[in-house]
Amino acid sequence: MKTKQLFLSLLVLLTSSSAYAYDFELNGIYYNTTGQNTVEVTYVENGSGNADFYYGDVIIPQSIVRNGVTYSVTSIGDGAFVDCSGLTSIEIPNSVTSIGYRAFSWCPGLTSIVVNSGNSTFDSRNDCNAIIETASNKLIVGCKTTVIPNSVTSIGEFAFSSSGLTSIVITNINDVVLII
Repeated sequence: MKTKQLFLSLLVLLTSSSAYAYDFELNGIYYNTTGQNTVEVTYVENGSGNADFYYGDVIIPQSIVRNGVTYSVTSIGDGAFVDCSGLTSIEIPNSVTSIGYRAFSWCPGLTSIVVNSGNSTFDSRNDCNAIIETASNKLIVGCKTTVIPNSVTSIGEFAFSSSGLTSIVITNINDVVLII
C-alpha cells in the first residue's frame, strides 16, 4: 500500500513539474510546437524554481528553421518571461498573434518593448514602450517608462505587475479605464 502511495505521489510531482517543459531551444529562446509549422515562445526554469533565464535584449524571430522545417513564431506562452529580472528589452515580430497570461510579469529590468510595425494584432504605437492590443486599444504590457497614447482605452490586468515602473505618462486620463 505504501509503495502505491509513493508511486502516486511521485507521479503527481512529475506531472506537475512538466508543466513548464519545452520542446526545443534555438539561439537561446525556448519553444513549444503548437501546430503544424507553428511554435510559441515558452517558459523555462533555471533550476532554482523560477524562470530567470532570459537576459538582456531578446528579439523574437518571425520564423525559425529546425531540422529543415520552417516554423512561424505565432505566440508568446503563458508566463513565458515571468520573473526574468535580467530581461532588458523585447522585440516582437509581425507573426505573433497571441500573448499569454502574465507573459511578462515580474520583469523589473524591462526598459524597452517594441512590436514590429505590420503586426495586425499588437502594436507599440507612438513609441509608447508597451504592447497594445490593436483591436481593443487595450494596453496589455508596460515597462519601466511607458507613455500611454490617447488611443488607449483600457489598461489590462497585470499590465504593470512588478514591472519596475519608474515613470508613466497618461496622455488622456479621462477616457482610460484601469482594471486593477
